[in-house]
Amino acid sequence: DDAASLDLARAGGPDTWLARLAAGAEEWMLRREALDALAARDAEGWPRLAAEALGDDVPRVRAHALSLLRRVPHDAEDPVFLRMAALARRDSWPRVRAAGVAAIVGTPAGLPVVRAALSDPSRDVREAAVRALTEAPDDDPDASWPRVRARLADEDEFPAVVMAAANYAAVRCRGDALEAFGPVLDRALRPTPWSPDVDAAVVAIEAAGALGGPGADALLTRAEAATAPPSLRAAAHRARRRGARCP
Repeated sequence: DDAASLDLARAGGPDTWLARLAAGAEEWMLRREALDALAARDAEGWPRLAAEALGDDVPRVRAHALSLLRRVPHDAEDPVFLRMAALARRDSWPRVRAAGVAAIVGTPAGLPVVRAALSDPSRDVREAAVRALTEAPDDDPDASWPRVRARLADEDEFPAVVMAAANYAAVRCRGDALEAFGPVLDRALRPTPWSPDVDAAVVAIEAAGALGGPGADALLTRAEAATAPPSLRAAAHRARRRGARCP
């Protein structure tokens, strides 16, 4: 309304108003949304406000600030990067650690922190770490793969993390993942499999098809058995149609 517009003008314009909300609004949702709006507008100084929000009392605000700061290049000695890495390692909330992992993976100095997050107590953080390593450049994939493979081979690992690890193997063309796919498939071929285990096996079978080779063919043949879940048989058929894409 007119009164609100007048107040906004007196405050110095929309960016000034949003900056005040981001820095001092009582409601955490307003702080988060104001930061988001400033970043969307590429307002001057928004990275500084996002960096300040890394210390917000509310985990959702810290996590959102990390996701925004992912867009900003950071040097390994940058104090902001060091704060981001500290949140990825030690924040008490898994949501924040997961956001931190995704935010720092694009910086070479962040890779050791992301690799360490593959052993995080939270399955959400472990999944975020695998996904981050799948999507970001990695100057030393041989340092990442043993940790990702450990997630794939851990029979107690949550299926969502197993799926992320299987996808990593396909994207990175890790033919040595095929042996670890066997137990993933075994769990889906039980008489009454858990639905998430079947979902994980579907991703593993599609990854095996992408990797190719005799070991992959053997896995696809098992997945095509008449007693296999329909979604698993369908995944094997799709994999055969697409063929291997890794050398």
